[in-house]
Amino acid sequence: MVACWWFFVILVAATYTGNLIAVLAVSKTGYPVQSLRELAEQSTYKYGTTAGAAIYNLMGKSTVDVYQKLWQRSLQHDENNVKSWSEVIKKLEKGNYIYLGETTLLNTVSYTDCRFIVAKETFFPSSFAFVVPENSPYLPAFNNIINNLLETGLIERWRAQYYPRDVCSSIRESEMSVPDPATVKATLGAFVLIFVGIVLAMLVLVFEVKFNLISILKFILSYLKRKLINWYIKL
Repeated sequence: MVACWWFFVILVAATYTGNLIAVLAVSKTGYPVQSLRELAEQSTYKYGTTAGAAIYNLMGKSTVDVYQKLWQRSLQHDENNVKSWSEVIKKLEKGNYIYLGETTLLNTVSYTDCRFIVAKETFFPSSFAFVVPENSPYLPAFNNIINNLLETGLIERWRAQYYPRDVCSSIRESEMSVPDPATVKATLGAFVLIFVGIVLAMLVLVFEVKFNLISILKFILSYLKRKLINWYIKL
């Protein structure tokens, strides 16, 4: 039984140590920014969008605090905005630049060009639609055809067939995991837990020793008391 217990302890300790070293040895670099608020508060990256586009007009006219900050700190300056996609690529290639644009287009680029990455947060959702005159006889036909395409799965099939495949996620994930030697600072939490565990163990040990000593003293006193009573009776 004791051998099985020690085997279990060694197995758990080895597993924990291996996982701890693996976590501490690799650090995640992560995204430069993950939200519009982080983008507005940072000063390392310049950012912009397409001049005159919907996002540009939104930021310039919005009363939302974070949008106003983005506009005042960067978007209102013409040198940070672009007029064509080729300008976007040039600014991104130079570095320290973030482009605000339509998610579908940005994903298309990031799926095939592993130099670029798209932040997880999205904003200003918009939809695409076919515009027809009011009371047009073509409206029911368009609705029926689009519903049929959705229900039969043709749109998803075309999307999978013609939309670029994401070949960069796995590559980017491995590149964002940077080996980093474990330091005393990184393992400080583990040492604190060990110290707390040792202190608690010592307190429990002191309590057990004290409890055992009291029990032994009570037993000795009880034994001596019985002996004295017996001796007194004999006298």
